[in-house]
Amino acid sequence: EFINRQDSVIRSLLLPLTEGLARGDIQLPDTLKAGRCRIRAYTTWMRNFGTDSFFEKVIPIVNGFNLKSTAATGIAIAANSAPNLPDIQFFPEGGDLVENLRSKVGVKVTGGDGAGKELSGEISDQTGKVVAAFRTLHAGIGAFALTPVPGNTYTALIKLPAGKIQRLPLPAAKAQGYVLTVNNREQDSIRVGISANIPRPQMVTLLAQSEQLTCYTIKMELDGHSYIAAVPRSYLPAGIIRLTLQSADGEALAERLVFNDQHDELKLEIHSDSLSLQAGKPVKLQIRSVDKDEHPATGSFSMAVTDQETVPVNEADELTIRADLLLTSDLKGHVEQPNYYFTAKTAADSLERAAQLDNLLLTQGWRRFVWKKQTADSTMFLPEQGLHISG
Repeated sequence: EFINRQDSVIRSLLLPLTEGLARGDIQLPDTLKAGRCRIRAYTTWMRNFGTDSFFEKVIPIVNGFNLKSTAATGIAIAANSAPNLPDIQFFPEGGDLVENLRSKVGVKVTGGDGAGKELSGEISDQTGKVVAAFRTLHAGIGAFALTPVPGNTYTALIKLPAGKIQRLPLPAAKAQGYVLTVNNREQDSIRVGISANIPRPQMVTLLAQSEQLTCYTIKMELDGHSYIAAVPRSYLPAGIIRLTLQSADGEALAERLVFNDQHDELKLEIHSDSLSLQAGKPVKLQIRSVDKDEHPATGSFSMAVTDQETVPVNEADELTIRADLLLTSDLKGHVEQPNYYFTAKTAADSLERAAQLDNLLLTQGWRRFVWKKQTADSTMFLPEQGLHISG
C-alpha cells in the first residue's frame, strides 16, 4: 500500500509470494505532491497480530515539476516542533523495580520533534543523597543501576540547557517480585540473572523465544538466592530474542528483549572494469558474495544506483534489510537511525554500539508481561490459499 500524507491509500498492490519473495513496483503520478509518504506491506495472516507487525517505511517524495513545495515541506516539519520540555521515560529491566534487588533502569529522552536528546542527570533519594547518575547517548537513550531501599522514594534530576533542572519521580518499587538482568557480552551464550525476594521457594521456567518459536527453556527453583542461567547462542536464531520468566502455572513474571547477533551477514564486493564513468555509457560491474567463512554464497539480490550529490547517503539513517527484519520489525514505534547499530568500523566501536543496542531494547522494547497465546478461536484472518472472487 502507498499512503500519502493524509493517511489515504492511493495505490494498492496484491502480490504473490514465491519462496518468501515478491516482486512489484508502484508508479508515482506526476501530479503527486512532494512530501513524506509511506509504504506499508503485510499478509492477511499478519492482521491477526495487529498493525505493529506490518512493514512500514517513510519515503520522501520529490516532484521535479514543483521543487519549491519540497523545500517548504521540509521547513514546515522543522517549524512545528515546540520548544517545550523534553519527554523523559524510565524503564526498569524486566518490568518493575523491586525492593532490595539491584536493577538496571533504561532512560529515553525525546524532544518536541520526536528525536532523541543527549542529556545527563542524577538519581537521589528523599534525603537528597545521590545514588546513581546517567547520561543519554545515541537516540537519547541511556541506563543506570539502582537498588531500591524499602521506604525510600527516588527522584531524577535532569540537567537541561541554560542550567535548568527538571525533576521527575522514578517508578515506585514493589515490595516483592522478580528481576531479570541480562549480560549479552559473552561470545557463546547470553547470561541471564534471575533474582527474587519472595517468601517461599518457587519453581519457575525461563523461556527464550523468537517470534512464536520457543528455542530454549530452563527450569529452576528460586529460594531467595540469585540464579545465573546461560542460554547458548547456537540454539538461537539471529535477531531479537524474548526472554520470559514464567511461574509453574504459566503466569509471566518478568520479561526482557535481547539481540542475538550471529555475525553471519553476507559480504558483498563490487568491482568495475572502468575507472571513470561517462554519461550515456554502460558500466560493467562484477559482484562477489561470500559468507562469514569466505565461502561463495548464492541468493536473490537487487540493486539501486543513485547520484550521491542529489541523494546523499547516510549509512546510519538507512533502513537496511538486516535492520528491518532483525530489529525494527519487532519493536513498536519509530527506531531512530536503525542501521547505526550495524555499521561499526572498529572492534571497540562494535562493543559500544552493541551496548547501545541493548539499551534500545531495554527502553523501546520494554514490556510489563505482554503474554498472549494465539489459539484457533482467536484467529480471524486465515492465510491466503489463492485469489477468490465472489458475488
